[in-house]
Amino acid sequence: AIATTMKGRLPEVIKAKGEGAVGEGVDGLLHIRSDDASAELEKLVASENKDRKALFASLAKKTKGSTTEAAKIFAKAMIGKGKKGHWFRSSKGTWKKK
Repeated sequence: AIATTMKGRLPEVIKAKGEGAVGEGVDGLLHIRSDDASAELEKLVASENKDRKALFASLAKKTKGSTTEAAKIFAKAMIGKGKKGHWFRSSKGTWKKK
């Protein structure tokens, strides 16, 4: 079963990142890297991204900025925290390994 909170889901997200199944995008969202992802992985990413979008909306309200700006700040933080071997997707859609 997939956890219902970002915090609860974090171990699963980190595991998927470590396996190279998912990566972080410059849009602040989690992206699946393979074409043949399992239904469970798709659910994990969909749940995570839904919560991230809600987080960006609340951050934008607090900072009186846009959700896009909030997402970019979040993405930079995630890239900064990323471990060696994690994947990151550029704005052009190309993947890079840290």
